[in-house]
Amino acid sequence: TNTNEPVPFANVNNISNKTNTYTDANGNFQFRSSDSVIKVEVASVGYEKNIAQLKNNAANEIRPFRVSNR
Repeated sequence: TNTNEPVPFANVNNISNKTNTYTDANGNFQFRSSDSVIKVEVASVGYEKNIAQLKNNAANEIRPFRVSNR
């Protein structure tokens, strides 16, 4: 299911240069890059991994999907 809610403390990997960071308590994160587009992978326990391309100097939003038991 897609909850559209921020995911706190998710692992965010910049695939382009192999650096990583974590989201804060509100699901926000920041990378500094001179590239105009970077590719990131977002992962957190209980959620499916998500890969997204982000544009530099733009508001970007990544929506991970919660893994649910059926």
